[in-house]
Amino acid sequence: MEVHRSVAGSLGVVHLSDLPFETKRVYWIMDSPLDIVRGLHAHKELEQFIYCVNGKVSVLIDDGASQVNHELFAGGPGLHILPGCWRVLSGFAESTVLLVFASTCYEPNDYIHDYQEFLSWTRRSD
Repeated sequence: MEVHRSVAGSLGVVHLSDLPFETKRVYWIMDSPLDIVRGLHAHKELEQFIYCVNGKVSVLIDDGASQVNHELFAGGPGLHILPGCWRVLSGFAESTVLLVFASTCYEPNDYIHDYQEFLSWTRRSD
């Protein structure tokens, strides 16, 4: 991601060829209540790159063995989420907008929504 700033404002650029995977889908998350917790799932195969366009959010990444918290904020670095990682988005600031690049089209069977099932799945995958 590039952000070019000048007295006229900012211009953000995404070169899809710079992402660590071929992008099949792009979507955005916005209008989330400040006290909401989103995510709460993992993907078996999908990779994502999340970029905060406006505001800020906390993203907890859990690979089944360890957890790391990432703070995303407007104009800051994005976050590459690998397959097999549980994610929890919280601490939304007012007017937060997240831009998400995904490696596959929407596939309901790729989701794991239950945390205990996720932990079992990660143990089977090792």
